[in-house]
Amino acid sequence: MENTEKPWLWKPGQSGNPLGKPKGILSIKSRIRNYLLDNPGEVERLVHYFIKKKPALMWQMLEGRPQQNVDLGVDKDSISELTNLFRTMAGVTQKIDDIQGPEGSDGIRSSEEAVSE
Repeated sequence: MENTEKPWLWKPGQSGNPLGKPKGILSIKSRIRNYLLDNPGEVERLVHYFIKKKPALMWQMLEGRPQQNVDLGVDKDSISELTNLFRTMAGVTQKIDDIQGPEGSDGIRSSEEAVSE
């Protein structure tokens, strides 16, 4: 399926953020890393600060975040049913758009117009 059938998709080689971050501008992470490389004594001070003032955050940075429970209590059959329902709804919406065109004869907006708002 090509992008002509899905005009909301980016064309190959097209940027979603054409202005983007200007070249030569460093991220905050890079700026902090460069500062600490240029000022090694600050690393020691930073470590002491986190140990005294933010010990939980210090452990989290060292050990990583604890594993989180992402079980939503939904069984696989329900997910499958919902997926099929959404696919059916998308197919029906597409057929309505195909019949009505961008704006139906009754003034109802197409699903694509409703989504783009």
